[in-house]
Amino acid sequence: APSAAQDLGLDRHVAAFAAKALADAEGIAPAAIYLASWHLDRGRPADAERVLVELEKKLAPDARERMELAEAFEQLGKKPEAVRVLESLKKTRSGEDLEMKLGWLYSEVGREEDALALWTVLWRNVQSIPRRAYVEDRILNVASRLGKVADIAIDLEQRLDRGEGAELERGLLVKLYSKVGDPVSAAEILEDFGKRSGKPLEALRQIAQVYLGCNDFLNYEATVRRLIELDL
Repeated sequence: APSAAQDLGLDRHVAAFAAKALADAEGIAPAAIYLASWHLDRGRPADAERVLVELEKKLAPDARERMELAEAFEQLGKKPEAVRVLESLKKTRSGEDLEMKLGWLYSEVGREEDALALWTVLWRNVQSIPRRAYVEDRILNVASRLGKVADIAIDLEQRLDRGEGAELERGLLVKLYSKVGDPVSAAEILEDFGKRSGKPLEALRQIAQVYLGCNDFLNYEATVRRLIELDL
């Protein structure tokens, strides 16, 4: 109803409709977030923030609506408040969406060390391949800003040398070397994998993709020739 009133240009009725919705426990979050957005659209950020602060007081500590509240704070330009809301929610509710959002916000508010730590935990826990690829990209981006790419490379190589690492570590290390434009080092990691695992063809296929992705066409063509020879 509030949005319908606004669409009709009946702004004077919006607050009344929203107040009625706010009295309904089940509708309090969407009503408050809508009202905050309405204030913001009309150039009243202080009123918008006041509505969101009141909503935060009324929501249960583990309420799912706190995710929407954090997003509303973010839209208001109050990213530290959004971080605070998500950190509080994380104490009672876990989830990849929550942690990925928090990791992104940590960078937005300059807390890069916290962002890197959170992305690293997520990297070991996510099961979805697309999500893991995204998390790996975030790790490398944050590490680059912190000047820690070399530290991560050394740690991953040591893990692999000690036999502690597996596909996860190898995949991130290959992506790291590819990102910094060092396909030869990435290829060496994969060559070693091929020898240890007895899967030289699989390793060569991955090496070819690394060279192609880095526009190293000379080594790409040489790797393809090796693949053809081994596959005959």
